[in-house]
Amino acid sequence: MKYMFNVPLAVAALLHAWFISLVLMPGAWSGWGDGPSRGAMVLVMLQPVLLSWLLLTPVVIGAVFAGGFGWLRVHRQWLRLTLALLGALLIAILTLPCIAIAIGISAAVADSDSMAFGPLAKASSLLVATLGPLILMGWLAWVINAPPTKRGAMLPGAAGVAALFLTALTGGILGTGMVAEEIAVERKTAARYQKMDDERDVAVHSGFAKLTDADPLWKWAGYTDRFTPEDVRQPALRRLAARPTLEPDLITALAAPDTGSPDAAIDSERAFLLPAAIPFEPSAAMGEPLRARIGRLAREIRTLRQPRSSNDFDDYVDSWYEERLAAALVMSKKIAASAGVDLSDALRDLQSAVVEAYPKSRSAKTYPGQVAATTKQIEAVLAARPRQN
Repeated sequence: MKYMFNVPLAVAALLHAWFISLVLMPGAWSGWGDGPSRGAMVLVMLQPVLLSWLLLTPVVIGAVFAGGFGWLRVHRQWLRLTLALLGALLIAILTLPCIAIAIGISAAVADSDSMAFGPLAKASSLLVATLGPLILMGWLAWVINAPPTKRGAMLPGAAGVAALFLTALTGGILGTGMVAEEIAVERKTAARYQKMDDERDVAVHSGFAKLTDADPLWKWAGYTDRFTPEDVRQPALRRLAARPTLEPDLITALAAPDTGSPDAAIDSERAFLLPAAIPFEPSAAMGEPLRARIGRLAREIRTLRQPRSSNDFDDYVDSWYEERLAAALVMSKKIAASAGVDLSDALRDLQSAVVEAYPKSRSAKTYPGQVAATTKQIEAVLAARPRQN
């Protein structure tokens, strides 16, 4: 039974021999000399390595049950098996840096970072990545097939110990250096991004502090979106609520065409989101501009989806229109409560547009219920308002 483990061991050895032949190639394959092809060559070389490691797992298990790890001072078989598998995993981890460098310095890849290592590091990595696994596979074959009285022979054991020592020494030193370098790079990258964020925050706070009521609405709108820090966004919304020309400016912004320049009016999306975000009570004068803007949004969604275009997938409306759909609900409730304006018909038209254009989207399933709930709230608010004589 134990001799059956020779099959995966032999296949693993052949796969590793294939890896060695790839690493020692005198040059890249024909047509594989450009940068992307050399990068793809890394994946080609890794395939036999990974497959051979997977095949070695049952071999290690077989060696344990064949008594090959009897030198471990452990009497329980399951514990001996666990230690053997953990040891194999540790060897694989220590071999990884050597394999990475061996692949990088190969003529088929010629990675500049790998080539920058010193001669000793490159030579020892190549030795560990190529001959080390073959020696360990030979030792596994010996402990599986040799008679119990000869398993402790000095030559196979010494060769296995030497391979393990060289793998642990080289892989440990190189791996530690690589990990330390990676940590340093990550810290530098994080520090650079943090500096960029800090500079952006300073610019945002500085720009907001310079705003006055004389500035056009589109400038204010840039400080009210979800990407603006809350300690700027909330004060901006409060100051907009107190803006003397807020409603005329909003009516102008809502009527602005989608292609309008930012100097004339804020962009289409912000123009729609702004009235819902600002804490104010709109008057009846905003009813028709809001109704027209919701209708324009409905027409946009109906004509948006084109076959084989970037917006021809079911959740496009969920990804790009979620905020505007929500804003339509908020603004409809707000103007019903403050001015008694009923925009329920516009909401139902918007709902129909979503369902018709993107019937399989999340919005098509959830928005009708949200519209129905909003419509009921509007009806209740309007019913509670005092009737005018």
